Amino acid sequence: MTAASVSASGIDGIFYGCTYVSTALQRQVWMNYLPGSAVASGDITAYICDDPEAQFVVQSDNTAIAFSNTGLNIAMVLGTPNSTTQFSTASVGQSTISTTSTLPFRVIGLLSQSAPPGANGTDNSSAFNRVIVAPNNWDRKNLTGI
Repeated sequence: MTAASVSASGIDGIFYGCTYVSTALQRQVWMNYLPGSAVASGDITAYICDDPEAQFVVQSDNTAIAFSNTGLNIAMVLGTPNSTTQFSTASVGQSTISTTSTLPFRVIGLLSQSAPPGANGTDNSSAFNRVIVAPNNWDRKNLTGI
């Protein structure tokens, strides 16, 4: 990915979607993302998971993440949302794995530990494997101290 890696504090949570009143459709619309072309009348409501105990399954970038990375911190890599599927293209960057406490996520485990063998993202020797992460440095859970 060519997008910047996010490693600094200031993350409020994970965006789950939004609702707004579309001026073109004249009704309330739910979207997994807010399209830049959206013309809304009134307020836009964003739904965010900011639970500091939440865990998320995410895809690694172009380098596999190994079992030995469990317990280490990791940054996310931003991408441009897919307007067809309405899914995010954000991932976590293997090259950012470290003990740096300001990184936003901690690697909890690999999807292969709980998913059926052969499921997508469970080949831990290949790029784009899936990992389980938890918040490490969010606004509601900051481990760097005051």
